[in-house]
Amino acid sequence: MQHAFLRIIYIVAFFASCLSYERAVASTVERPNFIVINIDDLGYGDIGPYGSTLNRTPNLDRMAEEGRRLTCFYAAPVCSPSRASLMTGCYPKRALSIPHVLFPADPMGLHPDEVTVAELLSATGYATGIIGKWHLGDQPEFLPTRQGFDYYFGLPYSNDMGPAADGVKSNLGEPLPKLKGNRANQPPLPLMRNETVLKRVLPQDQRKLVENYTNEAVSFIWNHRDEPFFLYLPHSAVHFPLYPGEAFHNQSSNGLFGDWVEEVDWSVGQVLQTLRDLGLDERTLVLFTSDNGGQPRHGAVNAPLRGGKGSTFEGGVRVPTIAWWPGNIPADTEIAAVTSMMDILPTFTKLAGGKVPTDRTIDGGDIWPILAGAADAESPHEEFYYYRGLKLEAVRSGPWKLFLKSGELYNLDSDIGESQNVAEAHPEIVARIRKLASAIDSDLGTEAIGPGCRALGRVNKAEPLISRNGKVREGFSPSSPQAAMGIMIGELSATTALAQVRLNKNDPIVDSDASGAAGVVRFVLYATEDDAMPVAEKTAKAEAEHDFIARLAFEGLEPGTTYVLKTQVGQDENSFHPGPTAEFTTLPGRDSDKAVRFVVVTGMNYAKFHGDNRIDRRQHRIQNNTDLPQAYSGPDKHLGYPALDTIRKLQPHFFVGTGDNVYYDTPTKPRAQTPAELRKKWHEQFIQPRYREMFAVVPTYWMIDDHDFRVDDCDLTGDYAPSPELGRQMMLEQLPVTPREDDDAKTYRTHRVNRDLQVWFPENRMYRSPNAMADGPDKSIWGTEQKKWLYRTLAESDATFKLLISPTPMIGPDDKRKTDNHADIGGFQHERDEFFAWLAESGLDQQNFYLVCGDRHWQYHSIHPTGIEEFSSGALVDANARLGRLPGDPQSTDPEGLIKVPYTQQNPSGGFLMIEVNPATEDETATLSFTFHDEHGAVLHKHRKLAAD
Repeated sequence: MQHAFLRIIYIVAFFASCLSYERAVASTVERPNFIVINIDDLGYGDIGPYGSTLNRTPNLDRMAEEGRRLTCFYAAPVCSPSRASLMTGCYPKRALSIPHVLFPADPMGLHPDEVTVAELLSATGYATGIIGKWHLGDQPEFLPTRQGFDYYFGLPYSNDMGPAADGVKSNLGEPLPKLKGNRANQPPLPLMRNETVLKRVLPQDQRKLVENYTNEAVSFIWNHRDEPFFLYLPHSAVHFPLYPGEAFHNQSSNGLFGDWVEEVDWSVGQVLQTLRDLGLDERTLVLFTSDNGGQPRHGAVNAPLRGGKGSTFEGGVRVPTIAWWPGNIPADTEIAAVTSMMDILPTFTKLAGGKVPTDRTIDGGDIWPILAGAADAESPHEEFYYYRGLKLEAVRSGPWKLFLKSGELYNLDSDIGESQNVAEAHPEIVARIRKLASAIDSDLGTEAIGPGCRALGRVNKAEPLISRNGKVREGFSPSSPQAAMGIMIGELSATTALAQVRLNKNDPIVDSDASGAAGVVRFVLYATEDDAMPVAEKTAKAEAEHDFIARLAFEGLEPGTTYVLKTQVGQDENSFHPGPTAEFTTLPGRDSDKAVRFVVVTGMNYAKFHGDNRIDRRQHRIQNNTDLPQAYSGPDKHLGYPALDTIRKLQPHFFVGTGDNVYYDTPTKPRAQTPAELRKKWHEQFIQPRYREMFAVVPTYWMIDDHDFRVDDCDLTGDYAPSPELGRQMMLEQLPVTPREDDDAKTYRTHRVNRDLQVWFPENRMYRSPNAMADGPDKSIWGTEQKKWLYRTLAESDATFKLLISPTPMIGPDDKRKTDNHADIGGFQHERDEFFAWLAESGLDQQNFYLVCGDRHWQYHSIHPTGIEEFSSGALVDANARLGRLPGDPQSTDPEGLIKVPYTQQNPSGGFLMIEVNPATEDETATLSFTFHDEHGAVLHKHRKLAAD
């Protein structure tokens, strides 16, 4: 504890006097982001930029074309020492004096007093994260979260450290070996998030390591895109055992090793493309390297170098390295200056505006001039010392490398493969280098630990993170239950709100499992984040009967007031731990003219977005008049729909899902029919990170349509699953539309948003007549009771603007073949025409009444011959979007071309409709604007209405 306190005091005092990095590089961006991609056991010749013809590495090829190859970049011969050098800016022996590597439950590790590159960058305001293999100690004191990293996801050591029965001692598909000695008795391998053991790693988990690391890395970049960040991405690949992912297995011409190299290349491509997509490529320095040379017996190639992992020949320590920073590092160049892992700390620290520590020896140097291509750039290393564990085996001076024991001398400029011993021809060089070795003996030592080696971290009673009997170490088990689907606020009024949280067993990002867990949720409501006293505090149970969703209502709230809702979750009221938090603002109410804006969406097709290969392409073309669009392919796919991130950033007051929020019938074979299958559709949808993030700050209103009620174009007829009763049950269970105890509540409702706006949400599935019934006065979507309610509440409203937000269109035009909505010939046009006639008779058609609809896969603004206008939100997801029917199209519901369409999308794209109401000013009356956005936020069309006199 005292060591940690002194270190904090040092960092605070040290950085209080930091100066800006004074090196003048005209094109350098102030405070760049940093990413280090560190591959495990990758050979010098294993990637295309370094001569490989065995492994396809198009992303690394492009990285090298856009960056600079460092052809003489040095690491240590093995894992732990190499990583210590990267973290501390020192020769490995100085910071981690160990003979080989660290093992599970090792009492040794990187000393807490060491100042890491993560700590230095964190102290200058950087977000720091490590995703991958740590290998600098697995005891609590040595973990990355104690060494300057804000976030950690990965393995604490190598992926071959564990029991053979778990597959860690054999490659994918190979039989389990029979081991003896210590290797046979290692504890299970843990996958961790921060200081929590998520699970015991088994073969199926090894296969997903690269994918999971990559997704986590992409998430980290997205989460920190608006602030400087340092991301350390040390892959477990391509270390033995070899476990390429399913998509890469058997895809290369170089066996399992080639498969995994190619998966790593894919990962690099995902990271770099994320930077490009976010506009961070010219603000981010990326360094790709390997922790040591490759292991030939596992498939690695170090040619043209001699030796491999574990040796101090060049093949064991010279690693393939690429520096990339478009606009700042010269493209398609290389340099052979001596550089190393220990140069990362001083280089990054200075570029970040920090200052390298002066209270201790830092062996690395600032290599930014080398990276930037400065004409006078020189290596900071006049000599370089090759340690293998504690022993100094060789020394390099200029191009000359001398092996101390054998006396072999090589000129690396002319003999990179160390094949020609020239010691006899250059005795004076041999003598000079031996003097250098003698001099270093008084610092680091050449055999034993020298006086310049700093203290090694040690603990008295080391314990494994998972014991050999499978028990997780105390304090490292995941909290249970979890709230992996976040929190959702629904059905706001000026004085009330619903809140719900679903409890889960596992971390679903790892397990792809959203299994529910029974428990209790405590909801604590505050008027502001800083309030000490809550406004209200309530507790709700999460039980299997309601899919483990805890929901309750808050009443007596103040209109137009922002609240913070914090939660605690637990198995019971004696085991609470922090749950998700939400922020929301109640509706301003009828007496307020406060401006309000909100989004309307539909068509959130999970299967199309993620590329479910079970979708029937022929059927899709029949139903949608177009081929199945390509699934989303961006690196951020695992985060969910891009439009959700766009919506969150636009900060609407609320979100309206008009239906087709999930698709029970995509794919059609098999489609969801049972309660478990229907629930899974909602789970996979709402567990996507972007939903969780949006729901935390944007409250919701929900309706359902055909796909999230039963099947496409459904009504109440037909003896098939799901039944109408089950469809209704799922809506009321999964969505915060009604209080839990009000199962008989009407799903149609209206809300007075403010003085100028009232919205209506009709129910278009649960009360309808059969679609096949002949159109006429007895055929209805709304049913008698709802229709009376709608007419009455519309007539009573004195809001300036009135919006009927419908799950289905009333004007269109739509496809001629359809018969399930108000726009369709043979559908429900009679009810529509009757309604429009009533609007005209009552004068509401001249009183700022507008229709907004979901359902349709394209955005449009249409005007009925009566003058009634409709705005379609279009599908949220690009992969679910298509072009619509136009007036006059014989295959449309308006073959005579009577409908006017001031706007319709010219190119299919996902997106949403933003609606904004602003109060009257001295210059004009109140306004209502309709803005069509694509899924990335680009404005496609905007239409503005002035309040009628």
